[in-house]
Amino acid sequence: NELIKMQISAVLKELDPHFTFNAISSIGYLIMQGEKEEAYTYLTRLSSLLRTILYDGTTIGRALSDELDFVRNYCELQKLRFEGKFTYNIILAENTEIYREVPKMAIQIFVENSLKHGFNGEMKGGVIDIIVSQIDDLMEIIVRDNGIGRAASQKLNTMGTGHGIRTIKRIFEIMNNYNTE
Repeated sequence: NELIKMQISAVLKELDPHFTFNAISSIGYLIMQGEKEEAYTYLTRLSSLLRTILYDGTTIGRALSDELDFVRNYCELQKLRFEGKFTYNIILAENTEIYREVPKMAIQIFVENSLKHGFNGEMKGGVIDIIVSQIDDLMEIIVRDNGIGRAASQKLNTMGTGHGIRTIKRIFEIMNNYNTE
């Protein structure tokens, strides 16, 4: 029962209406500027994200490669929204098991937090690094940014609801109760 509630919560988080509205508005702006090809590229990315959200609604995990594709599409849409004020890098260690299952949204939530709290509207040259490496049987995933930092973010009152982090934390707790490895 609790797993089902967490899955529903993750799906609702994925369908963030604010993000979807901003993405559609940015695409509309490109269309109005006559940049049809670029608008089509971003519309395709948005449709890929929405398709993933709708089809993955019944599972709590997905392959690392699928999660990274989701994050890549998410970042590309956000780059449009933030008008290129940040870049991102996905760095995979050579021995990383890309088909290993990870909790969905486990990476995207932290990337979203980097954008929301790390980069204020004035910042240019923001960088988000997503680093995935395999250490024996363990997978290490690091999301790092060069944003303003937690203390400055708190001063600017960029705090959100914490819903995304709480959801991911609870998913890991549930998974760890059933998986001692």
